[in-house]
Amino acid sequence: MPKTAKVHKNKSPVPNDPNLGEKVVLGTGHTMTVHSATFVMDVHCQILRRAITKTPSPTLEEQVARHNFYAPMSSCSTGNVPTEEEFLKMSSADVNIWYAVCLKKNPAMFDIEVSKEDAEKKRS
Repeated sequence: MPKTAKVHKNKSPVPNDPNLGEKVVLGTGHTMTVHSATFVMDVHCQILRRAITKTPSPTLEEQVARHNFYAPMSSCSTGNVPTEEEFLKMSSADVNIWYAVCLKKNPAMFDIEVSKEDAEKKRS
């Protein structure tokens, strides 16, 4: 049996440590913590996106919402995370609250294109 590694108190916390996440409370009653994504969270997002692609929604708007927003938002969140069905019925205000925190902590998960001009502005 392998020995248990001892963790010293002065070590840095792990990336998905709940103390590093940001708490989100929605009007729907859902309370969750949004984390900076770990590799496993990124993989989960890709698996979820592939599953969403294989089970298309009746409308383009729902498909885009599921693929581009629900997959990454749910993948980097823990706690009382809304189901896909609950997500699709949420108010824009609640989606925007959750999305803003997810985007701040994980911009790469949302495949947002940045123009050359905007990238140069950010470097300045």
